[in-house]
Amino acid sequence: MHRRGIPVVPDFVGGAGGSASMDALFAPDACPDPAAVLDDVAAMVGGLAGEVLEASSARGIPPREAALALAEAARPPLDAKPYGLRLLRHPRFGGNGTPGNPGWIPPGNPWHVDVEQYPFDPAGANRLLDRAGYKKGSDGLRSDPDGKPLRFGLAVASPAPPAVEVVVRALRAIGVEAKPEALDMASFIPRLVKGDTDLSLIMSGGMNTGNEPDYLRTVYSSKTKSVQHAQGYVNPEVDRLAQQQLVTLDEGKRKPMVARIQQIVARDVPVLPLFYPDSFHVLKRSAFDAWYVTPAGVAGSIPLFTNSRRSSRERRPG
Repeated sequence: MHRRGIPVVPDFVGGAGGSASMDALFAPDACPDPAAVLDDVAAMVGGLAGEVLEASSARGIPPREAALALAEAARPPLDAKPYGLRLLRHPRFGGNGTPGNPGWIPPGNPWHVDVEQYPFDPAGANRLLDRAGYKKGSDGLRSDPDGKPLRFGLAVASPAPPAVEVVVRALRAIGVEAKPEALDMASFIPRLVKGDTDLSLIMSGGMNTGNEPDYLRTVYSSKTKSVQHAQGYVNPEVDRLAQQQLVTLDEGKRKPMVARIQQIVARDVPVLPLFYPDSFHVLKRSAFDAWYVTPAGVAGSIPLFTNSRRSSRERRPG
């Protein structure tokens, strides 16, 4: 039929309706009505069929071959790595760190649990944006269905860290423009706390392997206003669990609460930890040999070696 010029959608493309129905039924936060489910399934399957037929026509191949080629392109490679690992391999970082975790708490922390991970997949991101109606213009920049360009400010502390370059380029590859705005700390922090930014990139603070998990509350609870607070994020279950774990002394009862918070925020992704950088400290022990590390960190739970037994004795009360 293809040779006779009759468009034919492969049967396995039509069969995608089963997966589409699962997305339509369970992806929305609220229970959808039957008509909305049918509309969403029709839109998803119709969009996929249209993509297959368009590829078939453009490449002069049967729709079945086009569908298989699209499926192969969409499949992550067997050695697909987390988004953060790709960032760490950038020459500016040299692999010195650990890939970020969408659940915030890094591996090695006793409170860490495995959560959903996201590989670096620009092709998949482009397909999602295409299907959602964000079309690319002649300049490669996308616009929303109302014609508004996907152009956002990216607030960073001055001087702009090397990660800005990587993030801006990665977003531009999927048709999103992020314009860096380097701010002095006196301006940067109030804007973060107020939520007065489109996007922001923060290169300090966080949790390390010895820090207890209440830092999750300061980031994800809508009741807090920290520098790293997830701007505009409100999830009643997270708010409830964040407060509950704070007053739960039994670690066995507290761990499931902390685990659930990680699972929720990894699904919602209001904040995306890019990587956990390694810290390097050069010490001259011949001059002073009493340096030590504070595993749980100081200040914003930042692990530091720059403490000494001598200074701690000098500051001891009495």
